[in-house]
Amino acid sequence: MQLLAQEFVLVVSKVCITTQVEALQNIYLKKEKSIGSCQAIPLNIQADMPQRMFFMKEVIHVSPTQWNRYWDMMHFKGVQPPHVVHSNQAMAAYIQKVSGALGYLPRTFLEPSMQVLATFEMPKVSP
Repeated sequence: MQLLAQEFVLVVSKVCITTQVEALQNIYLKKEKSIGSCQAIPLNIQADMPQRMFFMKEVIHVSPTQWNRYWDMMHFKGVQPPHVVHSNQAMAAYIQKVSGALGYLPRTFLEPSMQVLATFEMPKVSP
C-alpha cells in the first residue's frame, strides 16, 4: 500500500477581486459574508465524499459532529449551511456561473475563469 497525494484547490470566480482568504472558516460557518468584492457563497461537496471530510477536518478545522451540531443550532437562527453539490463537475460549473461562489476541487478541474485562493493535498491510499 502506497500513500499518494491528490492536490486540491480552493477557488473562486476571477470576478471577485481578492488575493487571499484569511477567514475561510468564518466564510464556511457563514460568519463572514463576503470574499473580496463579492458576496461569499461557500459550496460543499456531498457529505460522503472523502475530499469533503478532509476539507472540513484539515482546512475548516471541524469534525462532522461539530459541523452538524453547529448547523442544527444555526437552523433555529434562520441561517442555512453552505450549498451542497453532488460532483466536482457541478461544483466547477457553479463557481464559473455564480459570482462569489467558492469551493474546493481537484486541480484538474481548474478553469481559466477561476482564481486559486489556497492549495492543499489530500493523502490518497493506493492498493
